[in-house]
Amino acid sequence: MNEQSPLFRPADKPEKPVTARPPDRPVASRWRRRLAILAVIAIAVLVCYLARGPLQRAAASLLISEDPGESADFVLPLGKAREFAESAEVRRSGRAADVLLIPTKPKYAQRLGILPTDEELLVRELKRAGIADRTAPAILSPVGNDWARFRLLGAWMAQHPGARVEIVCGRFQSARCRHILRAVLPKEAAARVLILALARPEYDETNWWNRKEGVLDVCNSAVSYAYVLFCGEDEEKPEWDPDQYEKTLR
Repeated sequence: MNEQSPLFRPADKPEKPVTARPPDRPVASRWRRRLAILAVIAIAVLVCYLARGPLQRAAASLLISEDPGESADFVLPLGKAREFAESAEVRRSGRAADVLLIPTKPKYAQRLGILPTDEELLVRELKRAGIADRTAPAILSPVGNDWARFRLLGAWMAQHPGARVEIVCGRFQSARCRHILRAVLPKEAAARVLILALARPEYDETNWWNRKEGVLDVCNSAVSYAYVLFCGEDEEKPEWDPDQYEKTLR
């Protein structure tokens, strides 16, 4: 049979399907979509602006953890002079029987006598409260940070079973303190630690955004709390010593 015969005709190659090009979206349709997105964003911004008060109060409340109105055997001040003054007031009012102090390691200015140490601050506030002659604060070894402080507190509480301790700290630092306490102390010991979250007279969680000091306090506390939540304990670094630095330059 001849190769030209239809019986020997090679099969035709399949043709590639032709995909239809989608029609261009009309310009008006694209602009309607963009305007709808902008409208949603504008509405969200407007809602956040109108609800800024409740949102700001809710944000600050995440930094607060306290046990108000409960008495303890010991009161432990943290932080600045206000916390020491409040601890002396707690002791004077009878809400705590004694004062416990775990001081921080003295800074360079404190070693020079320029700034008072934690022990000196506590004695000064006890004298102002009129109870310096009636109480002898228990002072433990100085520490470098709150992690070491609460570990030392846990060891002290193990030697004093049943003792309840009330910590006095800044209001927006209280949730951070609670987190470190639960991470360091056994569950039974952590349950015996109360927190008094001390508010400043100038601002609190209801109006902190109206003052520059309040904004700085909340922002710094939020960053510190977030670091503890996501990074845990930081490595304790030695304090910068200007005398040692001067020796390295010689």
